[in-house]
Amino acid sequence: MTVTAKGLVAGLAAFIAIGSIACEARAQPPSFQPFHWHVGSLGGLPPAPLALLVPVALGERTCDMQLDTGASAAVIWHTATEQHEPRRPLKLRLGGLETGVEVGSATQRSIDECVSGSPVGTLGNAFFERGTLTLDVAHQRLAWQAGSTLDNQPRARRFFYAAPALQEGWIQTGGHIFIELDVQQAGKGYGMLDTGAASAGIGVLDAPWWAQLTGAAATQGPHITNFTVPSWGRSLACASAPTVAAVSIDGFGPVARRATFCPGLAFQPTIRVIGLVGLAPFMHSVLTIDYPGRRWLVKAAAPSP
Repeated sequence: MTVTAKGLVAGLAAFIAIGSIACEARAQPPSFQPFHWHVGSLGGLPPAPLALLVPVALGERTCDMQLDTGASAAVIWHTATEQHEPRRPLKLRLGGLETGVEVGSATQRSIDECVSGSPVGTLGNAFFERGTLTLDVAHQRLAWQAGSTLDNQPRARRFFYAAPALQEGWIQTGGHIFIELDVQQAGKGYGMLDTGAASAGIGVLDAPWWAQLTGAAATQGPHITNFTVPSWGRSLACASAPTVAAVSIDGFGPVARRATFCPGLAFQPTIRVIGLVGLAPFMHSVLTIDYPGRRWLVKAAAPSP
C-alpha cells in the first residue's frame, strides 16, 4: 500500500501488461543495485521510511519509481492519460529486467522533468513475477533473478498468490502476496505483504481486526494517534495504536507493536486478511520473494558489504 505520490492501494488504477523480460543465468548470484527511501512523519510520529524508491532507466532518462508489492499491476504511472490520447513506446529497464511500455504526453513530460525523490510511477508484482526479487532492506539494495531460486531453501515459507478481482476494461495481470500470520488468542490468518507501506507493521482493513489487535472500539481516544495520508487527490483519515494482541510470523518473531487503520480505504483483497504487512518488521533483514516457486524467505542481514 503506497502512502506517497501514488496514494494508497485504493488508488490502484491502470493495469499495463508486462512485455518481454530479459533473462539472467539462474546459477549466477544476484547482482544488487541501490534503492533509497522517501522519509517523512505521519501524525507527529517519529520520521520513518514511507516509500521504497528505485532508480529505473526510462528511455534516455533515469527516474525514481516506487517498488510496491501492494500493487498487482506491472507499471502504474502517477500521471493521468486521456483514453484516446496518442502514446509513444518507451523502454523501461531495472537491472536485468526490461520491458516495453507506452506513455502519454503527461507521463513523458514527468519523465523528462523527473527529480530524485519524486517517483514518476510504481512497479508492482506483475513486473517481477517471472523471477525472484531480493530486497536487502538493511543495506538498501535490491536484485532480481529470472526463475525460481528458493527451491532448496528449507527455511523458505509458502505464500498464496491471488489475482485481483477482474474489473471491466482492466487487464488481468499480477496478483497479491498473502503470507501466514499468527495472532495471539485468535490463531492463524493471512496478511498481505505490502512493500508500499514501508513504515507499517500491520495495517488492518476492518473494524473487527482493529478492535482485536488494539482493544479499541473506535479510532479516537487515549493512546490513539490520528493522522491523514494522501489518496489520489483526497485525504484519508487514519489511526494508529499499540497492539494488545501479538502478531507474529512463525520462526521470525513479532510483526508489529502498533496497528494502523484507515476506515475510508476502499481496497479489499480477494480473501479476508488480518491486515497489510509493511516493511517495518524487516528493516534489519533480507527479504526474498520467489514468485514462480510461491516461496518467500526472510533472514537477518549480513554485516555491511
